[in-house]
Amino acid sequence: MSMHVPHYSSDVRGFDPTHRDYWRVHKTAGLTNSVSIHSNTFSYLLQSSKRTTMDTVSILSLNTRACCLMSANKYRDAGILLVSALRQIQQGQSVSCRSVSTVMTEHDKDLVLQPMRIGKDDHDCSSFSLYNWAILVMDHDVQATKTLKNEIKLSALLLYNTGLAYQAMGMEEGSEQVSFQMALKMYNIALSLLCTCDSSDRLLRLALLNNKGFIMSYFCEFDEAQACLAHIKFLLATIYAPEEAQREDILEIRMNVALLFGKHSHAAAA
Repeated sequence: MSMHVPHYSSDVRGFDPTHRDYWRVHKTAGLTNSVSIHSNTFSYLLQSSKRTTMDTVSILSLNTRACCLMSANKYRDAGILLVSALRQIQQGQSVSCRSVSTVMTEHDKDLVLQPMRIGKDDHDCSSFSLYNWAILVMDHDVQATKTLKNEIKLSALLLYNTGLAYQAMGMEEGSEQVSFQMALKMYNIALSLLCTCDSSDRLLRLALLNNKGFIMSYFCEFDEAQACLAHIKFLLATIYAPEEAQREDILEIRMNVALLFGKHSHAAAA
């Protein structure tokens, strides 16, 4: 049984992450046009004849540094690094003449993801709680990215962390209207990407759906928030290992489902 995630178009233009004013939060609709990340720009991942080996070490290093910055509440700085990593993927920069495998075999390794808390647990039983964990890739799995499935997964991971940086920045600086819209674009592109491949990306899907649900709840789109919770409930039912089911970050997501699923009047935590 496969989970259906609707496709959302996310077209935003005029992006320059190196500009000194890029990550300054403006409380105007203009910021929604400040990033040039569109789901179609990742289409090259699905065209094996045009793909080259990514600078995996550089991309993973940027992601790790960004996660550490988010844990120190430096969300703008983290965002700049993450967008730089996304740029490298979008441009298909080559660091090797070896072609990337487009077929997963039974011996290929899937990326191993590790959550990293970036804020305190402030769960309110009456509100939708943010999954405030950035996601790292374990260092010893660097070579695992040299497959189509894992390149897609890595792209989705970077989009998730970028969205989390936007979301956390908006909550910290009171710019939720603008920052949440940008985060939502990142989450929707990531979910659309993950629908194109079959991989063990449960943690990433849970994080994306939870934080998308948070935003939908904030904007009083309660039906959309409930749809996210329904998808989360389905994914949680596929967890069989007790050590995973009882992990702190997973318990926080389970709490959202337990308290809010089936209720249409909850709001996101402030």
